[in-house]
Amino acid sequence: MGYNNVGFPKGQPVQTLRLFITLVDVQKDYFRNMTMKFKSIFIFLISFLLLNCSDDDASSKNASISGSVAHHDELIHNATVYYRFDVTEFPGASPDDYDGSVIADSFKAHYEITGLKAGNYYLYAVGIDTSCTCEVKGGIPVIIKSGEENVTSNVPVTE
Repeated sequence: MGYNNVGFPKGQPVQTLRLFITLVDVQKDYFRNMTMKFKSIFIFLISFLLLNCSDDDASSKNASISGSVAHHDELIHNATVYYRFDVTEFPGASPDDYDGSVIADSFKAHYEITGLKAGNYYLYAVGIDTSCTCEVKGGIPVIIKSGEENVTSNVPVTE
């Protein structure tokens, strides 16, 4: 008995057909499994790269916001400046609504918040205007575009 040009035995069509179907089924499962393996490896690699890649500049905590607190043209000395990350609108008047606070100095009502990362912040200041002996408060949104940026933003306050 001889073989034809594709490796099947000559003269036995039923057995040849069974052998061919078996080979096709084996190849189909083999390639389906290989496809799943490649898909799994590809998804794993993409996930790994996305999770481990970061924008170093955005995650850097070297940015700062500084400025003065003023009511009209009157500097508000010793005002408390509260700040909150990832907020663009007034989050509330309670100190618990904020991530932290600093006190403006008694000389030029200057404040400085350091160790910040890039993003949106909301500043809220509370103090006493000595010219009218009244409490003043107010806030302003601030954007830090880079983790290395130093932003100057004066906080306006009103009665």
